[in-house]
Amino acid sequence: MAALILLGKPAAVSRFLAQAEVVFEYRGSEASIEYQQRLEYRRGYLLFDDELWGTINLRNEVQPVRDEMVIRQLPAFNEGVVREGLLNAICHRDYRLGESVFVRQYPSKLEGDRGTCLSFVFPLCPLCSLW
Repeated sequence: MAALILLGKPAAVSRFLAQAEVVFEYRGSEASIEYQQRLEYRRGYLLFDDELWGTINLRNEVQPVRDEMVIRQLPAFNEGVVREGLLNAICHRDYRLGESVFVRQYPSKLEGDRGTCLSFVFPLCPLCSLW
């Protein structure tokens, strides 16, 4: 099952794990009900992780952060942290439930939702990139 989740072709995932879907939505504000962009992925995670990160990174604002005498330009969402959160959301979900993994991006936060399981939230925090 792990190989199918990580490397499965679309036809195999649809046949054996129809509920194994990742849905990305971008919303202009947290109060928005409608999304501005929606992408659905129904294939092995490692086959679309770069595409999903590229979509998230398109709206990844750069924040000026002062570090003593130097001002650094840091992205709001750290690539390594986001990829780890996405991988955890996909690998540790309960595949017996028929729910998709939702990834919602707002201008100031990125959140993941796996139904009744744990979720992740990455608030706009460029200082986190320093650690």
